[in-house]
Amino acid sequence: MKIAKIGQILGAVLAVAMTADGVTFPFHGTLSGDKVAIHSRATVNSESLDYLKKGVEIEVFSEKGDWYRIGLPENVQLWIEQSALGENDTLQKNAVMYVGPSPIFSDIGSLKAGDKVKRVNKGPHDGFVAITAPPSARGWIYKRYVQMPPELAEDNVVANPPVNVTEIQKKVDNMVDTTKRQEELKATMAAETANLAADREKLKAMEADAAKLRSEREKMENSLKTLHEETARLERQREEASLKAAQVKAE
Repeated sequence: MKIAKIGQILGAVLAVAMTADGVTFPFHGTLSGDKVAIHSRATVNSESLDYLKKGVEIEVFSEKGDWYRIGLPENVQLWIEQSALGENDTLQKNAVMYVGPSPIFSDIGSLKAGDKVKRVNKGPHDGFVAITAPPSARGWIYKRYVQMPPELAEDNVVANPPVNVTEIQKKVDNMVDTTKRQEELKATMAAETANLAADREKLKAMEADAAKLRSEREKMENSLKTLHEETARLERQREEASLKAAQVKAE
């Protein structure tokens, strides 16, 4: 692994170590950035559910790496299966909430039978109906755009544990060793795959030779059969000739 890559890993581990604080969840924070995206997962590659303006207050329920898990605004649109919806917008069975009108989209959580939902004024789409995000719905937001309350931020500074560089280095070394083993395993598998391919080619050649031998054997058997038939015919002719010769001699 390249030194630059190791440096990136070390930086990530350090970041995780410094954010492993004693914050008590949930807490209310304020957005310090503008047009901050709420994601369906704790990754920038996941779907964006909504964009929040600077100064908006949010409720934070948990954290994962550089991300906070927050409650979704009610204006966020989610989708559930139409078959789960009963009378008066009450669920008649458990339902999974999806980002879009299909299970191929990320799920945001689930609702229980008996829960009441608010339908968006849209018709069904491929067996799914749109609803507003219920209080139990959660999304993810990048942590650096969330400002803690002053009292919580002060407690957090005190609660931050010291960074153990030795332990971090051990983790990085373990990651490097694991990556090295994975690369060695890949190389071994590639070599074995090449050997298998060569063996398959040899097997094909042997099968072709066997087919050729079978064809030649069949030809020889046919030739031998023809030879036997010709020998029998000649033997019959010889016997007939001998019989005629004997008759002529007798006369």
